[in-house]
Amino acid sequence: MAENKAQGAAPAPGTRLQVRNLVLLGLVLVGLWALAVASRSTPALVVLGVLTAALAGIGVYLWRYIQKQQDLQKLLLASAAGPEARREAIAKLTALDANGKDAMATFARAQLEVQEDLDKAVATIEGIDPAKLPPPQLNELRMFKAQLFVLKNRFEEAADQASRVDISKAQQEELKPVMAATVAEAWAHVGKTSEALALLQTYAPEKAPEGARVPLLIARVFAHYHANKRELVRKDMLTLLKMKLEYLGRFAAPQFNVPGELKAMAEDLVRNSPEAREKLLSGEAGVKLNREQRRKLERKK
Repeated sequence: MAENKAQGAAPAPGTRLQVRNLVLLGLVLVGLWALAVASRSTPALVVLGVLTAALAGIGVYLWRYIQKQQDLQKLLLASAAGPEARREAIAKLTALDANGKDAMATFARAQLEVQEDLDKAVATIEGIDPAKLPPPQLNELRMFKAQLFVLKNRFEEAADQASRVDISKAQQEELKPVMAATVAEAWAHVGKTSEALALLQTYAPEKAPEGARVPLLIARVFAHYHANKRELVRKDMLTLLKMKLEYLGRFAAPQFNVPGELKAMAEDLVRNSPEAREKLLSGEAGVKLNREQRRKLERKK
């Protein structure tokens, strides 16, 4: 089964909200100045002058922060061109954080490293000091940690990070269902199946944006499995298989070390799907089969 990378990995936060906040801040200041001038009150003008100076400093910081985010987004977008572009972006991000003080660059680098080396990404993300990240990114850091810890079967740590994720404070609306998938899966692995399934009703895969549907379905497979709802597990696995064969790699690939029953269910669905068998036997799926795996698939033809 093809190797499946972390689904729904946390994207670099957008800048639309921050830009809007700067514009609103400017409009409020203009309004306050107009009122102060109209009142001809010297104390009011002095107070507002001090306030404006302080807010100007904050505005410069926010503007630099926004520019930094945009630069990182450009690097992340460029990395999507292929493995070489991704490695080039990782090298640039590593250079940006050469002194170990640029937590935002390190965070972005970890998001790319997960596609190359999961262990390296975990080491990178664990090296980030949360205090060095701007508050809006703390949610994304916790979510990403939870994702990686789940993939490494560090379930208690994943659940701990997930419990600190505030879905309502996601910077982008489209990030909320991805956060919900991460939290639900982490909870499912530590026995909080009722809470996980309740969250997956709020953020149902069937109603989710396309980019969030896969991680939500994967989370629901694990939640139903730990809730002993095997038919529902099979139903969601079949949905994933119909979407793309490689998605079942999350349950069959050896590096994820999932329960044997889940792995067997995924493999059984593949063996009973003519389209999936053909893709695997022809090499179209990019999966290297051993002799026994090939024999089992050919026997089904």
